[in-house]
Amino acid sequence: ELLGKESVRRRECRRKSRIRSAGFPQMKYLHELVMEDMPKEAQVILPELETLDFIRQGRNLVLYGNPGTGKTHIATALGIKACQQDFTVLFTSVPVLLTQIREAKSAKTLRTLLRGWDFGA
Repeated sequence: ELLGKESVRRRECRRKSRIRSAGFPQMKYLHELVMEDMPKEAQVILPELETLDFIRQGRNLVLYGNPGTGKTHIATALGIKACQQDFTVLFTSVPVLLTQIREAKSAKTLRTLLRGWDFGA
């Protein structure tokens, strides 16, 4: 029983560490989404995204649209769920991503940057 409790504690610590390391701007969860306020396209696709099958299939997710339509909330909530299911997540925005790529390219460290983003998918 003691070994089982220690195993659970370590697993929970790893999950919390993944969430911290992912770089989420805030903690947001799927159950907090108000579906009626979301664009119709998001309402249709969200149940499929919640399965996280796109991760298991090695696909990325890019969310785009007008400001205030829930992109950050959806991305954060899915990312947290993925961390809780033992996936490694990197949360970033396009401007930050492009800046990191440009700076790494100038410093000739682009390969190192890209290796750091390889989560083994």
